[in-house]
Amino acid sequence: MRALRLATCLLGFALLACGVSNPSGPSTPLGVNGQAIVGGTPSTGDPSVFMLDVKGNNGATTRCSATLIAPSTLLTAAHCLDPAMLGATSLTVVATNVATEAEVIPGVNTVDVIETRLHPLWNGAADLGNDLGLARLATAQPFAPSPWNRESLAGLGGAPVRVLGYGASTPDGGTGSKRVALMTIRQLTPDLISLGDFVSTGICHGDSGGPTFHTFGDGVERLVGVHSFTRADDCLDGADTRVDAKAPFLLEWLAEKDQRCGADFVCALGACAPADPGCVEAGASCEGAWQCPGRECVTDAQHAAAYCSKRCATDGDCPAPLKCDVARSVCQRAQLPSVRAGEPCLPGATFCLNGALCTGDSVDVARCSQPCTRSIECVPGQSCRAGFSGGTACFDPAPITLPAGRLELPAATGCSTGTGELAALALLWLARARRGSCARGT
Repeated sequence: MRALRLATCLLGFALLACGVSNPSGPSTPLGVNGQAIVGGTPSTGDPSVFMLDVKGNNGATTRCSATLIAPSTLLTAAHCLDPAMLGATSLTVVATNVATEAEVIPGVNTVDVIETRLHPLWNGAADLGNDLGLARLATAQPFAPSPWNRESLAGLGGAPVRVLGYGASTPDGGTGSKRVALMTIRQLTPDLISLGDFVSTGICHGDSGGPTFHTFGDGVERLVGVHSFTRADDCLDGADTRVDAKAPFLLEWLAEKDQRCGADFVCALGACAPADPGCVEAGASCEGAWQCPGRECVTDAQHAAAYCSKRCATDGDCPAPLKCDVARSVCQRAQLPSVRAGEPCLPGATFCLNGALCTGDSVDVARCSQPCTRSIECVPGQSCRAGFSGGTACFDPAPITLPAGRLELPAATGCSTGTGELAALALLWLARARRGSCARGT
């Protein structure tokens, strides 16, 4: 079986790919050979699942699978679109979604790929991590794209999935047929979905870039993984790249290349009726620029959490209540007066610089204080404790209360006294203090 795998690699001009490894164990990209899903059955549906015929400028060829996730966008594996994996410097890619290769009519039911993008952290020469690629079709497709998942898959170990791809059902069979198989998620890592039952079903060479679908609790089937590699010659132990783990890569592309009205997580810049649910208003929290009508998701010195903004030259360019930060040419939230550490502050009305907290024993004596968890983090003499605001910060020692002061009268210059009761009392006190020094008179 190992000799057969090497032979198909040679025929596919994928010598470099045959030696690629993955941290999880020896692996081979699924697009370099002509094999397909093991244990699957033919599929005549799933129009969003495409076959990619890939040709390098050196004559090398390979075949992959892909999924339509927007009218003109196919999601596939990065190694399917990387010329280096075929020893080439450029590629020509043609896509079709017919059920079998025999039905292909060039120019009639095929569409050219006019632009591609690999995940920025993809490095096929080192490993198969971040194995996602995007392809832009020359024409938008007339049917609904497949929804894709961006929520965490935590807790879905053992969940049922539906897996598709093009190629043969056995290592020595023909290629170019769309096939589907039912599997379960065998294992999850932060980036990968392990598939295959070690017995009769798994993903194999030629399935690269194909989709794994899961039906969620809301009844919607969404794409959760993209076929990446196999760890064994019999293709019964393979793995997908999780799309939820790489969502920003997809969203940035869709915002730039293939935005549309609807629940696709991206704010369409054109008019939408009803309003596009993917849009976030200026000043509201955002995950990325794809959510913002102004295509700016920013932070500022006083707001660490990102919010939607837009470019500006003056305050008049900004929607209220944002103001233009001329230095950055972006609209920003209102800025509070800044206060240095140790200076008095007013919670909600001033901003403590350098991460200090506005706290104290009460709001009336609040100061910008250094946050802490232990007193050793404070300057000598200070202690770390909670203030009225709830956070812990470095406090100066509590003031020492002095005893009440007493009236000190000037020493008498003679034995004569003034009139009145006060004078008499003062004379009595002085007489005791001077031990009768004036007993003889003057």
